[in-house]
Amino acid sequence: MLCLDGRVCLDYLSQPDAFGRLYPKLLQGYLLDAIEMLDDKTTSDPETFLSAVTDAPRSRGPSAGLGEDVRLRGDGIVASGLELGGELVQLCAFSTEYSPTRTRIARPSRRV
Repeated sequence: MLCLDGRVCLDYLSQPDAFGRLYPKLLQGYLLDAIEMLDDKTTSDPETFLSAVTDAPRSRGPSAGLGEDVRLRGDGIVASGLELGGELVQLCAFSTEYSPTRTRIARPSRRV
């Protein structure tokens, strides 16, 4: 989870090996955003964000491959993910002031 300039981004993968392979790219993006915002004094509350993700209404639909596409939109958040066999496999959640529109991994502030 990244909290910068009042914005929050959560990247979740259920499989530790997959997360381990993806983590260096995620970290690089997070660090690039942090460098740009060194003087920022705005704070974010990660607990409130996580509660909003947990409580957000969900919709489901067929995915392009296996599993179901899961979408969340709620108080202050928007998210999308993949569920397979009843397990949440992947989830990307963002505060609503910026939401993802790209499919490649971009640093959090560029996910607009």
